[in-house]
Amino acid sequence: MYSKNIFLHYIIMKQYNIKSKNRLINVLEGVDINDNICKGIILNIHGLGSHFQYVYNSHDELVNRDKFFSQFDYKTFGFEFHGHGKSEGPRCTIYNFNDLLDDLYFVLKFISSSYPYTKIFLMGESMGCAVIIKYIADKLHEIDGIILLSPMCGINKDMKPSPFMINLLLFSSNILPWLPYGTNKFNNDTLASNEEYNTAYRNCPYTFNGLFPLCTLRELYKTSLIIPELASKVDVPSIIFQGKEDTITCPDCTIHFHENIHINTDKEIVLIEGKGHNLLVQKTKLDNSPESIYRQIVMWLTKHVN
Repeated sequence: MYSKNIFLHYIIMKQYNIKSKNRLINVLEGVDINDNICKGIILNIHGLGSHFQYVYNSHDELVNRDKFFSQFDYKTFGFEFHGHGKSEGPRCTIYNFNDLLDDLYFVLKFISSSYPYTKIFLMGESMGCAVIIKYIADKLHEIDGIILLSPMCGINKDMKPSPFMINLLLFSSNILPWLPYGTNKFNNDTLASNEEYNTAYRNCPYTFNGLFPLCTLRELYKTSLIIPELASKVDVPSIIFQGKEDTITCPDCTIHFHENIHINTDKEIVLIEGKGHNLLVQKTKLDNSPESIYRQIVMWLTKHVN
């Protein structure tokens, strides 16, 4: 499904800014689909320090997502949180996690005004999934379904410092919120089992490769604690994909979250052997799991567009 002319497609793909509070947010829009046949809109939401600019020709690229979903008459959008990608704001700085929900709110408001009668599905990765979950729980907008990839339902225990250090950092974050902290363990961890992708990702000028501000780490930590409590408030159709070898987010936490989603909600979970955090990057040329994920998403969408 890879686009051979991927750079040309990125040039053709629409990119423009919309305003979210006091920041300009970069929005990427896929090919147009006739209103008479458009089955739904898929809004893609990235993770911490990431973006939707070109990295490496894989299934993960927004252009290749658009190419795949458009053949089934789904229109693709993506946007970059403030402080990420081409959006405005201090790099990877999150003073309040709810600011990310504001970004999503303004993007959805923009899309809904242009497509008032089209179903909207949110497709998130990692931290982007936590934004989706909290957004759904807060009932900020009517969403028709959610697709979660490696969701931040909990942070892997090996990623956390000691309890003493956590308390010290939480205290310090209120005094010096912008102070950088970390060992780059997250950035140097195995994002995908493909070193070519990992290298390209880290070398991309739009990828955040520095030490995270204390306020960002504080907001992620605090959010990771409340996400399990929000499961019962998720009352829209959901499908979750989780790699069993994920060393960044917690597979067991994802399973627990899925089990506690609202009892009357249509929900599915797919656990994938041998995959790490980024599920849409091939481990080898023979790895067909990204293609399989896409096809399972389309089958799931088919059940919920009518």
